[in-house]
Amino acid sequence: MMRKLFRASLPFALAAFALGSATTALAQPRPVGWTTTANLSGVLTGGNAQAMSFGLKARAERNWLRTQFFLEGGGIKQDSTEQVFYAVGTPASFTVTDVSTKKTNAENYFASTGLERRVTERFFWSLGGGFTRDLFSGVEELYSGRAGIGYFWSDRTRQDLKLGLGASYNHEKNTVPNPESKANYAAGRFTADYGIKFGTNQQSSFTSKLALDQNLQVGKDFRSLWDNALTVAMNRRLALQLGAKWNYRNLPALREVGLYAAPPPPGASAIDKVYVPYQKSDYWVTVSLVLNWGPAGPSGAKPAP
Repeated sequence: MMRKLFRASLPFALAAFALGSATTALAQPRPVGWTTTANLSGVLTGGNAQAMSFGLKARAERNWLRTQFFLEGGGIKQDSTEQVFYAVGTPASFTVTDVSTKKTNAENYFASTGLERRVTERFFWSLGGGFTRDLFSGVEELYSGRAGIGYFWSDRTRQDLKLGLGASYNHEKNTVPNPESKANYAAGRFTADYGIKFGTNQQSSFTSKLALDQNLQVGKDFRSLWDNALTVAMNRRLALQLGAKWNYRNLPALREVGLYAAPPPPGASAIDKVYVPYQKSDYWVTVSLVLNWGPAGPSGAKPAP
């Protein structure tokens, strides 16, 4: 499975390399100083159907001539109300009781920070760390510390392509412990980060980030994250962004499921419990408003590492 996923991601890396190599102008470094972006998205419905979805992502980035530091975080939460009614009385005279309940359908939070230092015009090293909480995939908390090296394959004018190799040390706590996994483990990482600017004053952008992680202690535990964002500027401070993220985990967490001898009627009690894995893939598609502060104007929020 790991080989299949790596082969599937190889065309992306080659295509990005070809695009990044196509630019031949002289390099134009990013403006020195702080740049901040905030993504806001939400949906609220009421009346016969009640639901609320809210997403927030913010990134603060500081650029020097050869060094970049960033700090970002965000989350997605979706609540809905399951409406259940019953009536008591006769068809001519009755009262209606509402026993609707509110529940959370999706919840995902993350925070990440990193430092990148260019040793030459193309070669760099990086340090970073992150936190993830995704209860609906069985992950109660995941802390990661990372270090690596990389190389810019483009000249960083309008296009950016950098590939990296690194290692990480992770601490993970799942809602239900999986006997096949480990709470603390080391992993190897490959990353491919591509970005291109276009439009008036190059204020619009497309970014794509691929990360492949292999647990060095549990061979089954292979993970990948592919995060894409298309940002179209409305003016120097505002933009609209379409984002798509795909998260894959070959050894997912487990969840507890009630066991019954036959299909149960409402309110029946389970005779036992079993543990089954979550789905291996999760994906998100978002449309959000982007607010920008910084010397370069809107450049779009970048995918999370």
